[in-house]
Amino acid sequence: RQKHDKFISTRQQQADEKTIRAFYQKFSSAYSGRDKGKIMSMVSDSWTSSDISGAGELETVLENAYDTFDKIDYKVSGMNIKQLPDGKYQVKYNSQITGYITDQNMK
Repeated sequence: RQKHDKFISTRQQQADEKTIRAFYQKFSSAYSGRDKGKIMSMVSDSWTSSDISGAGELETVLENAYDTFDKIDYKVSGMNIKQLPDGKYQVKYNSQITGYITDQNMK
């Protein structure tokens, strides 16, 4: 029985990790696609990061970026997904955001 439970647990974890990766792919596509509404719908009201204080500030950052750049690429790499003892997941990754101003051939 214990082997069976571990197998189900491992399969569930793999499914969860697939869902997490899909979430970040959708986020990346929305960011690159300049879809501020979709991005904001994916971010919790209590969200914070090391350089942005919250969801409200994120919305302002996105507006400024989309006003400044003609094209933006958002890429996620080096994703590491770890299940914590409480069943939640910790996700660490690198992100690269590249903005293009095509009128002046700047990157």
